[in-house]
Amino acid sequence: MSHEGHEVSSFVSSVFSERGRWFTRSRMRLPALLQFILYWLKLQWIRLCRWMLNPVVSKASSTYHKAVVIGDGLAMGVGDRVTLGVSGGLASRVEDAVHGTRKLRTKWNVLNCGEADSTSWDWLPSGDRKTFYHSVFNSKALADAEVVLVLLGTQDILRGKTGMSDHVLSKPFPDIREQYPPEEFCDTVKNLQQLCLALLHQNPRRQVLVCDILMSVPGSLIEREHHDMVMRVNKQLIDMIQDESIFGKRRPTWVHFSPPKVVHRDWALSSDRVHLSAKGYKAMAQWVLEKVLTAMLRVEWTYLNAAMQKISLRSGGKTTTPAPAQPPSSSS
Repeated sequence: MSHEGHEVSSFVSSVFSERGRWFTRSRMRLPALLQFILYWLKLQWIRLCRWMLNPVVSKASSTYHKAVVIGDGLAMGVGDRVTLGVSGGLASRVEDAVHGTRKLRTKWNVLNCGEADSTSWDWLPSGDRKTFYHSVFNSKALADAEVVLVLLGTQDILRGKTGMSDHVLSKPFPDIREQYPPEEFCDTVKNLQQLCLALLHQNPRRQVLVCDILMSVPGSLIEREHHDMVMRVNKQLIDMIQDESIFGKRRPTWVHFSPPKVVHRDWALSSDRVHLSAKGYKAMAQWVLEKVLTAMLRVEWTYLNAAMQKISLRSGGKTTTPAPAQPPSSSS
C-alpha cells in the first residue's frame, strides 16, 4: 500500500472511532475526503440493505431460530459488494450455505449486526455507557438469538488498544503446549471473555462462536505491521476459550479465521488491505460453515430433547422414541 493509501486508512479509522469523530479540514487532501465520503456511503448502504432485509423478525421458537454475526467491519461486511436482498459479509452467505446443506429441520435466519470500526471495548456488556452489546442483545428482536458468531480484535490491534503488557511482550512466544495464565491476558481477550460470559449467561440454549483475528494475509496491514501482536492475542484467545476455570463445561467454540486456502489468495482482501473482498467473504463463509451448522444443530437438539422429555413425562416415563443422548454434529 502507498503512503497515501495508508494515510487514508488511518484517517478513516480515526474518523469512525467513538472518540475520534472529527476531522481537520486544513490537513485533509481531496482524495482522502473522497475516500471518507465513499466509505461513509458504503456503510449507510449496508445498514439500509440489512434493515430492509430483516426489519422485523419473529420470536425464537421450536420452529424458528436466529443467528447473529457481531463485531467490527469484518462482521458488517466492509469490502463486500452488497446489493438489495442481502445483508453483506458473512451473514447472508452463511445463511444460504446452511440452508443449502438441507441438514436443518427448522427455519434459521442469520442476521448482520456488525458495526464497522468497533473495538472489543465497544461491545462490553458492562459499564456505565451503552454499547453495541446492549443495542443488539437488549432489543426485543435479537435478545433471543441462539447462535452468535463474534469477529472482534482487528480494530484493537490497528488502534493499539489491546492492552498487552510490556512484560508479556518481552517474553518469548510460548510453545503450543504452554498456556498464558489469565492474569497475563491482554485487555482485548479480557473484553472478549466478558462478552462471551454475558452471551452464554443470557440464554441457556445459546451457542457462541469466537473467531480469532484475521492474519497471515500477504500484503495486509495487520500482517505487515502487527504480526507479533496478532500472534500473541490469538494465542491468548485460544487459551482463554479452553480454560474450564472460566467457562466450565459450557465454553465458546473457537473458529480459526485465517485458513491458508482463503487468506493466501490474491483476491481475499479488499482494496483497504484490512477487510475481505466479496470473494473473500464467500470463501470464508464456506470455511466457517461446518462449525456454524454444528451450533445450529445443537440448538435444534435442545428443543427436540425438551419435547421428548415432555412426552416421556406425559406417558408416565415410558416412550418409544427416546431423545438422543448426544447433540448431533454437522456431519451426521
